[in-house]
Amino acid sequence: MSSISNFTQAMKELTGFDDDSSKEKVKTAEKRETFAQDRDSRGSEPFRMPHMEQRIRPQMEIVVPAFNQEAGTVISGSMVITGNIEGSDQVKADGCVFGDLNTTSSVIVNGKIIGDVTTDSLAVSGSIKGAVKVNADARIEHAAVVVGDIKSSNLQARGKVKGNLEIKNVVDITESAVVVGNIDTGELNSERGCVINGNVTTRNTRSFSFDEEQLFSIGE
Repeated sequence: MSSISNFTQAMKELTGFDDDSSKEKVKTAEKRETFAQDRDSRGSEPFRMPHMEQRIRPQMEIVVPAFNQEAGTVISGSMVITGNIEGSDQVKADGCVFGDLNTTSSVIVNGKIIGDVTTDSLAVSGSIKGAVKVNADARIEHAAVVVGDIKSSNLQARGKVKGNLEIKNVVDITESAVVVGNIDTGELNSERGCVINGNVTTRNTRSFSFDEEQLFSIGE
């Protein structure tokens, strides 16, 4: 018997495997070795995050009624009004108003108002310093600044607001917005990049309560 045969016979007696089983074991070992080599080679490459498509959330559309030049009231850019304004006309304020503005129609502010504003709908591209109450929708544009509490049905904030927000339905805060104040709303939409400094309460969680005894009970 050759030395190879003697070795094979000895391995059979030692391991209890026949030739076929030994061959299968060798193949399995070779596969494991190949897998380990592939794994090591992959491990040497830097990890790269898979490409993810950017998800773009459609912004809430708030449309303030178009200004009626014939029926509305225009405060031109060169005008400065001191005193309260009250009526039912649309108001387009391109100048400065030092006093409260109260109308049952819409208001467009491109200038400056220092006083409280009460209106049906509002669009601000200028600045307001005072409490704002809007029956329907309000829109604060990119360059706008509002210092005062805001109450409305819906609000889209693109500019800067310093004051508490009490919004019945939806607040939409875009990436360019800065809001300093507490937010109380039915629903909040906020884009990455916006700044919110204050407490946020959405009405669908206002009545929610934790049963701490049940949640954290560890039994007897």
